[in-house]
Amino acid sequence: MEETWLSLLKSIIVALISSVLAYLTPVYDIVICIGFAFAGNFFWGYIAGIVAQKDSFCLKKAKVSIYEVLVYVSIVACLFTIGEKMNDKNLALHSLIMITWIWIYFYLVNIFKNLTRIFPNSRGLAFIYFIISLEFIKRFPYLKEFTENEKNKQNG
Repeated sequence: MEETWLSLLKSIIVALISSVLAYLTPVYDIVICIGFAFAGNFFWGYIAGIVAQKDSFCLKKAKVSIYEVLVYVSIVACLFTIGEKMNDKNLALHSLIMITWIWIYFYLVNIFKNLTRIFPNSRGLAFIYFIISLEFIKRFPYLKEFTENEKNKQNG
């Protein structure tokens, strides 16, 4: 009898997850893009920890990284749902694309920071990291202000 209930519960869970995924099909490509950026960030962060910092695998850092992606996916799902309910799916998709580019930018900065730790003598990687982490900020005053505020928070 318990197997029947367990089987029914599994079927209900699979049906619910399938329904949610079918509903979110229009944002599938956006989530895949951030998944690639997340995978690159996770991989190069792990390698940088091993090579440059002589660390072993840190479950705490991995959890934080996974939580960040889950937050992003939640934001995608919420914004898409809100946009659809407000009968403006196109605006919601454009907003999600902009948010995704911002998220990918920060992942790329982190990836290049890790690459410069792994390859400290690579002038090309150092130059790319310099450009995307500093020069790009000058074009966006709010991003520069945000970065300065973050540094001030870290310094006390």
